[in-house]
Amino acid sequence: MDRILINLKERTSRYGADFSGGACLARAFFDEDPIPNPQMLGITRMLIDSSYLTETRPSYVRITTKGWQRIDELLQNEQKNGMCFVAIAFRESTDSIREAIRAGAKKAHFDAIFMDEREYNDQIVPEMLECIETSSFCIMDATVQNYGAYYEAGYALGKGKQVIITCRKQEFESVNKPHFDIAQHSIIVWENKEDLIEKLEKRIRATIGEGKVALE
Repeated sequence: MDRILINLKERTSRYGADFSGGACLARAFFDEDPIPNPQMLGITRMLIDSSYLTETRPSYVRITTKGWQRIDELLQNEQKNGMCFVAIAFRESTDSIREAIRAGAKKAHFDAIFMDEREYNDQIVPEMLECIETSSFCIMDATVQNYGAYYEAGYALGKGKQVIITCRKQEFESVNKPHFDIAQHSIIVWENKEDLIEKLEKRIRATIGEGKVALE
């Protein structure tokens, strides 16, 4: 229910807008079929019964004042949670990089989320998008060029998330340096694992703040 509320909020720019109970709700459920299915109808009914949505006319709903209050609460909680999404190429050559990122985030009291470590039953794209949306910020490592990582970082930026970009010095100074678009950002250029951990922790604390995860 919370996820659907956030998705509906992304599809309106004003209070009091009406949503089609078919196509618009379907997109909020990550479903391309505009014909409501039983699950969609059931959750919509739960949102209405909880006073987060109200029916305004046949096949149309509207976010209520209570619904907007819930959305505001959810968005504030997302910014204060202890998770960060990591966009990185999943290869054996990046194992040491991901562990350094995990350690640097942990020192700033954030848990790093890696998609290949997640357990899920549904398709990966909706799960990935939800992880980005519910994380406080995103870390992207550009040492090994990867279209998926660029996409994830771009999506995070589009959602208003802070994106911290890291790159090993050797690759940053080579002919295969990061793409021009991200080269405009203040990239953390690191030389070894310890350097990455230290610089990442400092950048997180300076630009994001401290998370909620207690150090073990």
